[in-house]
Amino acid sequence: MADISKIILPNNEKYNLKDTTARNNALQLGLTGAAVGDLVRVAAVDASGKPTSWNHVALCDISTNPNLLDNWYFIYGRAINNDYTNVGTFPINQQGQASYSDINTIDRWNVSGANRVNVELLTDAVRLTKSSSTAFRFRQYVNSYDSQMTLSVLVKSASYSAGSIVLTTYTASEVITQETIPSSNEKQLISITFNAANLNQVAVTMTSSVPKNSYIDIIAIKLEYGDYQTLAHQENGVWVLNEIPDYGKELLKCQRYFQTFRTEALRPTYGADCRPVMTADEPTKGTITLDGVTYYTLTA
Repeated sequence: MADISKIILPNNEKYNLKDTTARNNALQLGLTGAAVGDLVRVAAVDASGKPTSWNHVALCDISTNPNLLDNWYFIYGRAINNDYTNVGTFPINQQGQASYSDINTIDRWNVSGANRVNVELLTDAVRLTKSSSTAFRFRQYVNSYDSQMTLSVLVKSASYSAGSIVLTTYTASEVITQETIPSSNEKQLISITFNAANLNQVAVTMTSSVPKNSYIDIIAIKLEYGDYQTLAHQENGVWVLNEIPDYGKELLKCQRYFQTFRTEALRPTYGADCRPVMTADEPTKGTITLDGVTYYTLTA
């Protein structure tokens, strides 16, 4: 009988069973794995809580690599009373708008020109709707990487009749590689593996020939080391995300580039005086208004 390192119970909680006591308890429940470290997804339990049916999910389909992107999970944008600044909602959206048409959008993501696309927060995705005849990139700038990497995106739906919507990687001046995202009402995962050389940015790009009002709904996106994606796996033919990020950690990463302060007196001048420390030595000062209240900002 093979050891089981983890089980997933009906409420989707994961229990680590690598210690001897937990492992023995699992074996007493009658759980067996095809290989050491398999995940067992429990489908039903009896009155005592003992599993009565389950299925094996291979660990290689569930394990994840670190995501090298910030603020990559786009679900629950309107989860709590349409409050876009409410702590605990994704994506991180410190500017607090329901939609964006300017260059800067939700935290860490911008577009390659104003008034080219409307970026809207849905309950279960971020929607990019083309609003002009000009091409655009919905992009995140990244550290310069020189390695074999994989970029993947989980798409809820995409609607366009001409041109291309593509998942793209860039250096500062040219495309490294790209993959077309098909027009479809079905959830789909698009992935590209490439050898990075001075990787500068990743993007979802709409070409100029894509008609106005075409759109794509993005659930999540991931950049990782290696030659295969660990963003999502399929269950009964449906793509399911492998993980949900920690809100606090994502917020801290985003605050290295943008922070808000309740009063001007509370806003430091230097990045080293901010918590978390910002990426710029002297961030740019500004203001935003949320629900009629003016906040003082720093942008790196």
